[in-house]
Amino acid sequence: MKANDVYDLSGIQQSSLFYYKSMRLSISDSIYFIIYVKPNIPIEEKEEIKRLYNNYRTYMKTVINYLKECHQSSELSEEAIIKYEQSKEDAWQKCMELNDEWNKSLAVEREKREILAFEKQIEEARLLMKETDDFKREKQEEIEKLIKEQKELSSTFITEENIDAHIEDILNKEPFSFNYAIDLKGKIYEGYNKNPSIDKFLDVKSSNKQVEEAVSV
Repeated sequence: MKANDVYDLSGIQQSSLFYYKSMRLSISDSIYFIIYVKPNIPIEEKEEIKRLYNNYRTYMKTVINYLKECHQSSELSEEAIIKYEQSKEDAWQKCMELNDEWNKSLAVEREKREILAFEKQIEEARLLMKETDDFKREKQEEIEKLIKEQKELSSTFITEENIDAHIEDILNKEPFSFNYAIDLKGKIYEGYNKNPSIDKFLDVKSSNKQVEEAVSV
């Protein structure tokens, strides 16, 4: 029985299973004692194969010898080593000089940029100081204006020195009279006398008559 053999059983295609050999088992005799049949090559073909192999071997030896010579010729002597190290040092010095030139140019540009930034900061500080001074001046003007107004109003304040004069002035003023009436249209009808101390002595009939006239209107 071979793997993947297919048999026709009752019209159904069925495939045989794979049977894997365990690793602990040795090589089977069918493989261990196998004898391979040596191919039968014609003499002309064998001679051609030998010729090609000889050519390949010759070419490979030539290439290997050439690479060996190139490697030996590239080996540096003491003088060549010193020259090589000197060239490396010269290249390093050249790089350092170029780097120094770049650093100097960048330093000049950086200094210019810092100067411009410093001048900008100074200008901003000046503008800020100007705005602050203007704000303080406006506030000072407002304060001075308020103080001036209060000084002008201070002449009307009642103090210990002028309180007697204010009291006397108030007493001498004409008193306000509440002797009036208002109709539905908002018209005001005053009494006979605006002095309440005199109105209380007026004739009651006359006042009633005036009220009746006002109501009739």
